[in-house]
Amino acid sequence: MEERWHPQQLTRAQLEERRLAAAKQLEAGASRPQIKALFGVSYTTIQRWVARLEAEGEGALLATVSSGRPAALSVEQRDQLVTLLRQGAVAHHHAQDQWTTPRVRDLIGSTFGVWYHRDHVRKLMHSLGWSYQKPEKRALERDEQAITQWTEVTYLEIKKKPRRRTPQSSSPTNAAPT
Repeated sequence: MEERWHPQQLTRAQLEERRLAAAKQLEAGASRPQIKALFGVSYTTIQRWVARLEAEGEGALLATVSSGRPAALSVEQRDQLVTLLRQGAVAHHHAQDQWTTPRVRDLIGSTFGVWYHRDHVRKLMHSLGWSYQKPEKRALERDEQAITQWTEVTYLEIKKKPRRRTPQSSSPTNAAPT
């Protein structure tokens, strides 16, 4: 019993490795308290491992693949979506060239017939490498030259200057009367 397993987040492969290592220790005659101490698992977990070993052999301790829910969009459709998004929102009959969650949702729904919830659209966009961008709000009448003039000249003229401080006595007491 040379190494200690820590119960932090382990990958499927690491969990499988831990189960197989525990099985070898059990076959070598290690007690359940020793297995518990070495691998950081509960007695219930050890009992489950033993039952699986006895019923199905070592293969029962191998990692399983969790497929999860199948993706609504195929890889080709996701690639096509990226192409459509790169064309810009104006190319898809929007007044402004900004992709919003509802616009992307409508594009996916009308093109592929898949209607995502708005929260999932955000996750989908992130998985495609797109990130949330917040446009800067600036007035249409904004005059960059006037702003530069104000900040570099006018502001410096009206900015308060620090007052000159008169030196204070370093003595904590008042001067003696004369």
